[in-house]
Amino acid sequence: MTVPSPARVALNDQIDAAIGDATHQVDQMQLLSSGSSVSEDPWLNDQIAALRRAVETGTVRCCEHLATGPAVAYAALWRPGALACPQCLDTLEPDPGEDHICDRCNRHTPEIDTAVIRLGFVLVTFGACPPCARALGAPEIA
Repeated sequence: MTVPSPARVALNDQIDAAIGDATHQVDQMQLLSSGSSVSEDPWLNDQIAALRRAVETGTVRCCEHLATGPAVAYAALWRPGALACPQCLDTLEPDPGEDHICDRCNRHTPEIDTAVIRLGFVLVTFGACPPCARALGAPEIA
């Protein structure tokens, strides 16, 4: 049996803490979570796969704060291939013209629902028009 090094144990603890923090943040938002039917949506699966490929190939653009170790990171599907820490969230803000365009169907609409899913310690957000939000399993908001 191999005993993990103290550095590996510390890294695993940091990863677990970041995942716990991300889970707590999604729970507080009361929006779509990774446990809903969104995981079965082909469009969303493609977006998530593209983000994972960017991370795995080292082409993801990260803010400088994420280089210090595992922590909650944010991604926005309207900014493909980018990750930001809480201090740099403004870098993920949509342009005014994008703010009323559904990320899933690309239709312009005055009403956009914000959805957030958790992938480990990464919170991925996107905007969906009401029909797309329903198709993704978003809860009805009264």
